[in-house]
Amino acid sequence: GKDMELIFPPAPELRNLYRAATIGDIEAVEIEVNRIKNLDNSYLAFVNKILQMANEFEAERIRKLLIKLCPNIENLNKVDKSDD
Repeated sequence: GKDMELIFPPAPELRNLYRAATIGDIEAVEIEVNRIKNLDNSYLAFVNKILQMANEFEAERIRKLLIKLCPNIENLNKVDKSDD
């Protein structure tokens, strides 16, 4: 599908976004997405897609999109506990 044509940041940059979407924190999603937008102009389509979902409070769709784009993202979050 068209989603795979989106240019999106590397997985570590998506971790906070994924976590925010998982707990349904739309405000945190928007903050994170605006941070990502400033990293690189090429992420704009990705950012706009996420913001559009955030505006509709579609946290679960955001989470599923992130897994689709970056299948490894769920594993990244589990490693977190050991980060000192």
